Amino acid sequence: MKHPHTVGDVMTHAVIAVGRDAPFQEIVENLRQWRISALPVLAGDGRVVGVVSEADLLARSVPGVVDVQTLISIGPAPGTDSDAAAATRSSGAVR
Repeated sequence: MKHPHTVGDVMTHAVIAVGRDAPFQEIVENLRQWRISALPVLAGDGRVVGVVSEADLLARSVPGVVDVQTLISIGPAPGTDSDAAAATRSSGAVR
């Protein structure tokens, strides 16, 4: 019998993030350097307050994250079965 993986088994643990006032160029450089398509946006106290993605940057040409970040959506918890997480993503509820 196959053991299901959990989200914690496959998720990234070391996260690259930017602050709310990150310059456009810093965001672009981080996306390119780390070969990722989005970055969490952190408040001064370390709370995640949004996400800035390649699509956000392409859609709007502005100098800072505050203007381009996507509202944060909550993903599955690390203990969530990976099949259940994939089903949620496939449903279109999570991007």
